[in-house]
Amino acid sequence: YMIGKSTKNWGHFAFGPLPPVIFNALIIGAELTIIYMNTYSLSVFLVNIGFVFLGEVVVCYVLGIPLIAFLKKNSVYKKIFK
Repeated sequence: YMIGKSTKNWGHFAFGPLPPVIFNALIIGAELTIIYMNTYSLSVFLVNIGFVFLGEVVVCYVLGIPLIAFLKKNSVYKKIFK
């Protein structure tokens, strides 16, 4: 909620994708560890968290932020969402 109400435009870009990245890394990392391993291993859990985190960062920050910046400048986007 606080990220969405931020008055700074850069705050949306810098901190907006952060909660989904962190929560997906923890939740999906745990699911991968539990489903694909017969026993729980902390090292495997941390590796899974790391890989999911990196994937989410690439998708949300590297691909998502430029896409949102492009769409905000698009007149069709402004007509539909504003």
